[in-house]
Amino acid sequence: MLKSLSATLAAAAILLFAGCASSPETRHATNQDAAPKSHFVKFGTNKVHYVVEGQGNHIIVFVHCWSGNLGFWREQVPAFADKARLILIDLPGHGQSDKPHTAYTMDFFAEAVLAVMQDAHVHKATLVGHSMGTPIMCRVYKQSPERVAALVSVDGVLRRPKMTPEQAQQFVAPFNAPDYREKTREFMGSMFPVPGTEAVRDRVISELLETPNM
Repeated sequence: MLKSLSATLAAAAILLFAGCASSPETRHATNQDAAPKSHFVKFGTNKVHYVVEGQGNHIIVFVHCWSGNLGFWREQVPAFADKARLILIDLPGHGQSDKPHTAYTMDFFAEAVLAVMQDAHVHKATLVGHSMGTPIMCRVYKQSPERVAALVSVDGVLRRPKMTPEQAQQFVAPFNAPDYREKTREFMGSMFPVPGTEAVRDRVISELLETPNM
């Protein structure tokens, strides 16, 4: 996990990313026929990676979960590509985006989303946030409400969990420890109790662990 998240926000991220368990067992590319073209927007001294899919008058911006990447939306792309223009983002520190040593706050992530929207000439869009993506899209709305047509939460909550900073730190401590990789495997493994989901579980864990523990 990214250590520089504040204790409260980090706790929210862990609590909210349970939806990552739903990621399907398919390849990373979001387009099942051909890999989409990558775009990179300058964000401060770094770059944020995103891809554009589909076509239509409406625009949907997808914001992934904790330690995820834009490929976690791979099954949603074919369902919406003929109905809307889709913007899929690798948040800073994730996927193909740069991974600076900085404070990974929800506002920092929200600013990156807005930078992508600006670069992609998106004036207004529906934002879909998966798990940790939910508080991020809420911060986008807080910063630039005129850019948001609607907010859709997937396995996330719209209110910050009630806990003290001490409780939050205790909750996320195992994910900041040297054995965070094993803790992540245990935590995610508990979300796949149904026999026959082992391959999906392993794929999800593998992709989550690609995000560096900075």
